[in-house]
Amino acid sequence: MRLKKAAIQLLVTLVTLVLIFPVVYMIILSFRPPSLLYGLTSLLSTELTTENYSNIFYMIRTGAVAAPLVKLRNSVVYTLGSTLIVSIIGILAGYVLARHKFPGNKLVNMSLLVCQLLPETQTIIPVYYLFLKANLLDTALGVILVFTAGGAALNAWLMASYIRSIPIDLDEAAFMDGCSEFGVIYRIILPLAAPGMVAASVLTFIGSWGDFLWVLTLTSSEELKTLPVLIVQILQQPYQQTWGALFALSVISTIPVVVFFLILQKYLIRGLTAGALTG
Repeated sequence: MRLKKAAIQLLVTLVTLVLIFPVVYMIILSFRPPSLLYGLTSLLSTELTTENYSNIFYMIRTGAVAAPLVKLRNSVVYTLGSTLIVSIIGILAGYVLARHKFPGNKLVNMSLLVCQLLPETQTIIPVYYLFLKANLLDTALGVILVFTAGGAALNAWLMASYIRSIPIDLDEAAFMDGCSEFGVIYRIILPLAAPGMVAASVLTFIGSWGDFLWVLTLTSSEELKTLPVLIVQILQQPYQQTWGALFALSVISTIPVVVFFLILQKYLIRGLTAGALTG
């Protein structure tokens, strides 16, 4: 028994190290001078510098990269907008799936999971054509809608799993006291399902903040691009320190996600655990 437990702990440790190594390596390289960005010296050297971060601010100050603050604003607007909409859809759809038994309920639940298995590349052409006909190409609304569509299915499934863990007796007692269905959602389900909502919102936030493919595909104006697109544009700059600047900007763009996760990690763990146990 002890050997099995030790083996599991070792496996978890190895998987964790594999997952966090790229992030740690990115941070290390962001503080390395250009001459130490390649080979084992990038890991073994103790020489540190802020030159790469200085290059980023130099590019911004000289206009070498287009509208960086606008791209930051766009990332914030798209991410918060889609996260808010997905959260509202998730709590409403999750309540219906968890509390109402209708023909096809199980099929809908399964479909929500199947949607997560479809690669984005398979949906680009139909979504692009749909947005073209709806005049949503190269618009902020179009980006927010596609982010919302990408996160709504998983959010609804997670919320349905979490709401199933809430005793239905509470709903029935509220109905007896004269509450409407929306009243039950607002007064009973929403406060108790807050950890689940936070968990789903964090996942939506992370996915929207780091998206590159959809923004590149659906927008053509520089005024509508986001930080991930800016990171790629750094690669196209005629500077010898391009890779170092790329790592530095990647670290900077990761900070909001890390802060958001650290603030809400307690609720994220509770929400995902409840969903796993009841789904």
